[in-house]
Amino acid sequence: MGHELHALSVMGDCRIDLRGAVIDSPLLTIEAIAIMGAVEVIVPEGVEVVLEGVAIMGNKLLRMSDTPIREGAPLVRVTGFALMGEIKVRNTPSLMERAWKRFGELASTSRPALPPGELEQ
Repeated sequence: MGHELHALSVMGDCRIDLRGAVIDSPLLTIEAIAIMGAVEVIVPEGVEVVLEGVAIMGNKLLRMSDTPIREGAPLVRVTGFALMGEIKVRNTPSLMERAWKRFGELASTSRPALPPGELEQ
């Protein structure tokens, strides 16, 4: 038997980020309900994911990279109901996450700090 999580979004957003979680069961079931809102589940790369359920005037999205499933990785099973809402499962970084990462890389490679006592001209 596995673990269960429940997510409910009514006219709002709900995010479950499992990238730093310790999943100590071979099966994790997430029951997601999105009514005029969104439920987003972010899983680590190498985890097997199954997305099931119904979307009425809404959407179910599965965005996974081509990373192979790791040996012994758990199965994350997302069952959902979306009514004018969205259920999204992904393991790829969002546009905002990619932008912040790039910004951090640019900030860390900017010109070196001046020694104490020296001013920029």
